[in-house]
Amino acid sequence: MLHSGWRGVRYAFFADRPCDVRFRARYVQSAPVPFAEESRIFVGHGRYTHRKKTVAIVPQVGVTSETFTVSVPARGFYYMATQVFLSRFLLEEADVPVAVDVYRAIDVLPAAGEGCTLWLSVPPGNKRFALMSKGGAGIDAFAPDEVSYGGMEPNPAWKVFQLRDPTPGLWGFAVRPPTAAPKSFRLDLTGVPGLLWLSKEKTVSFFSELEKRK
Repeated sequence: MLHSGWRGVRYAFFADRPCDVRFRARYVQSAPVPFAEESRIFVGHGRYTHRKKTVAIVPQVGVTSETFTVSVPARGFYYMATQVFLSRFLLEEADVPVAVDVYRAIDVLPAAGEGCTLWLSVPPGNKRFALMSKGGAGIDAFAPDEVSYGGMEPNPAWKVFQLRDPTPGLWGFAVRPPTAAPKSFRLDLTGVPGLLWLSKEKTVSFFSELEKRK
């Protein structure tokens, strides 16, 4: 469960067939002024092509969640984004695998200032990757065999976690509860597809799906 900043964190999700995908989400007010009771969730088959879906969200901080469905026409990856000024979007639940799409540096605020764990799928033959972070949250890295590889301490400047010839599989990045206001942090990723999955049990190999299309 992650908040997205007002600049908008883009989520990616994967559907294995044409279906209605169910999500549960809510908005959390981030400024002491009212904001609209309706928002637009943008969903599309590509990062930059979206069809608009309006979802009503009641702005009761930390209380009200809204369940909505998105009809997908085919198997594949889809992208979801939202734009609501002075609020943060918290995706709480989904029927399908969901990831944060780190296609560029993003601002992230874990739910209620808590920690979270993000999962990175590293394909076989990958020579190197790097995760970069700055802000008020420390990050501990774990290899697919769950052995700790150290991590990064909170820092106002960018810090880099980089590995050469990494073990293929699912790497975990445990984000400690942010300590510095606004209790958020920034992430960037290079060397691998920029998908940080929200659940270890719900992930998809981006490269495997590309192979199936050939």
